[in-house]
Amino acid sequence: MEDRWRREKEDAAAARDARADLFKELMNDIYFACQDAFDEDAEFTGKEIAIQIRKILKQHTNDV
Repeated sequence: MEDRWRREKEDAAAARDARADLFKELMNDIYFACQDAFDEDAEFTGKEIAIQIRKILKQHTNDV
């Protein structure tokens, strides 16, 4: 019984770590996609920024 409990606990920890790694990778991808989407010398309205960020989020969350 103890072995089963320990295995379940280890499996849960491994799954949690895998989700954390996936989340970090997703956030990193989104960050760089946003960085690429906006030219630092250009000016954008709030609406343009919101539209572009929505597109990026939609694209990256569909990939997951």
